Amino acid sequence: MEGAGRQGVATATGSDQECTHDNEPTSHLLPALADVAPLLLQRERIRHGTLAYVEEKTGRRGRYARDTIAARLASDLERAELELGDGPAAVLVVHHTVYDAQQQPIEFAEAVYPPNKWTFEQGYSVID
Repeated sequence: MEGAGRQGVATATGSDQECTHDNEPTSHLLPALADVAPLLLQRERIRHGTLAYVEEKTGRRGRYARDTIAARLASDLERAELELGDGPAAVLVVHHTVYDAQQQPIEFAEAVYPPNKWTFEQGYSVID
């Protein structure tokens, strides 16, 4: 999480969406959340979503989100979990960060997608 530092960050894989061979989601959360939101430490899917659960347990509300999307080579573990074979394989990585009203991150999730499984589309105005 931005601003949280990398030390002491708990990780829960597959917590807000099903983990399939089509993607490998991982949420990164502050360790203090484990005391008030213990479901974050379990690998099972949180039915109403990670963000809604954190909001419910902490009283903090997500106000805006930022996504960063990039391509890179899959790690050995990602190649195995996504069944990409033994050779080099490209993956699409989406970092999704939700911020509260104080502009502090409330959730950071990373999803890794194999080739040919995800399309990014963005609409915007072009000014003359």
